[in-house]
Amino acid sequence: MGTDLSGPNSFTIIPIGAGEIRRVSTGDLSPRYGGWLPGNREVVVIGVRPEGAHLYRVEIESGAVRRIHDKPVTQSSMVLSPDGTQVLVKGEDGFLTLFPVDGGTPRAFPDLDATWRQARWMGDSKSFFVFRTGRIPAPVFRVDAATGAKEPWTEIEPLERSGISGVNSLLMARDGERYVCSYSKLASSLFHARGLR
Repeated sequence: MGTDLSGPNSFTIIPIGAGEIRRVSTGDLSPRYGGWLPGNREVVVIGVRPEGAHLYRVEIESGAVRRIHDKPVTQSSMVLSPDGTQVLVKGEDGFLTLFPVDGGTPRAFPDLDATWRQARWMGDSKSFFVFRTGRIPAPVFRVDAATGAKEPWTEIEPLERSGISGVNSLLMARDGERYVCSYSKLASSLFHARGLR
């Protein structure tokens, strides 16, 4: 199933095969990004209320919403570990931060400031991929979730570099062997004019 989080106070579950589209109301919570917890009965979302953005668990059947932690997060993307125990998201300070889904103490990674973005978890839920924005080629590292140790993994370089300042988003396969990415290209033309008055 896919999840559309475009609604202001709800999200839509869209089957990728046979089945019915379902809208889940979230009350006064405006969901931004989300991920399924194992069992497909709950999702974790970045939700916005007047007091700011936080992580929440949403029960699909009842629509019950429960905040995971009081620490605010940014309204950027998030990645949920395959085992459903941890969420990697940018904290309000811009540092990538691990939030335990059970409500435990979050842990920020001081080496992963605002220039780094998350690019998915490894399949074993013990490490995750990050990449650095604003650079070509874009360096990709694997980070040990327990220790924070980084190891170089690969570099992402578009086939055509002209007009490209960096990779915007990156999604690694769980084994780290394949990826998809997006980037913006600025196209311009240079003119030589003579005799202007």
